[in-house]
Amino acid sequence: MLSLLHTAESGLRRAALALSMILICLLVAVCFWQVFSRFVLVRPTPWSEGVARGAMLWFVFLSLPAAFHMGAMVTLDLYRRLPAAVQPVFTVLSGVASCAVLTLAAWYGLKMIGIVRYQTLAGLGISIAWSYAAVPVGCALTLPTVILRTIDFLRGDSPTDDVEAHV
Repeated sequence: MLSLLHTAESGLRRAALALSMILICLLVAVCFWQVFSRFVLVRPTPWSEGVARGAMLWFVFLSLPAAFHMGAMVTLDLYRRLPAAVQPVFTVLSGVASCAVLTLAAWYGLKMIGIVRYQTLAGLGISIAWSYAAVPVGCALTLPTVILRTIDFLRGDSPTDDVEAHV
């Protein structure tokens, strides 16, 4: 059962990371176009600001599962200095705290979508809620990663330091 969950989580994480890589490429291209059109063509495009902001939000939140999986989020060096008997407790507390923050961010992200759903992105004419949807989607995709990573640590299956093994 756990291996099936790992397979599903890995697939979701890899898909989210691939999409986030595409979005960062889009972000770079749109920002380049924005600067080029404003300062070289002297004709700024009204849509580029909204697209860049949305791509950045989605890129960041779709990268969260991979960042948590690789242990690339803010870490506490204190963990290595704790006695071995206390480390599992610290791991559980860290996992629970991360899940709590992700759940709260997803909840308030959903509430925010409801609040801004009638506002439109300047130059695009679409609801700004599409940009804000990155928060609950990214947090929801990250929760299984945090839970499984915590379980793995408790079972002694800590990930390797090789970045390729995580992605």
